[in-house]
Amino acid sequence: MERRQEPRLIASGHAVLTVLEAEGGAADQSITAEVIDISGKGLSAVAVRAIPAGRLVRIDFNDQLLLGEVCYCEPSERGFRIGVQLEHALNSVTQLQRLLQGLLLSEGRDAGQGEPAKKAKVGRG
Repeated sequence: MERRQEPRLIASGHAVLTVLEAEGGAADQSITAEVIDISGKGLSAVAVRAIPAGRLVRIDFNDQLLLGEVCYCEPSERGFRIGVQLEHALNSVTQLQRLLQGLLLSEGRDAGQGEPAKKAKVGRG
């Protein structure tokens, strides 16, 4: 029985999955994955390493920053198929970075500084 509330769209592309709240307080861990399909509430991908169900992840994919929780992770022919329930999405990350940098530069000039404000690092990385 199909439980999805929204249709999944076939997708293709590389993504970076970053496990937030890594075990034992370890630093966040990132892995490369291939996105298979996506909907408004979920995403599935294949990765070479497993990410346990229940882990919170950040997904950088096609100029989007997505946050969600791993629902399942099962072995597949190409590694592990990972299903993520999406909680938050930020689209056009590159455009937002440019806007923020422009605002910071403008703010630096308005404050009477001789040099523009330093560029802020937002989004990826």
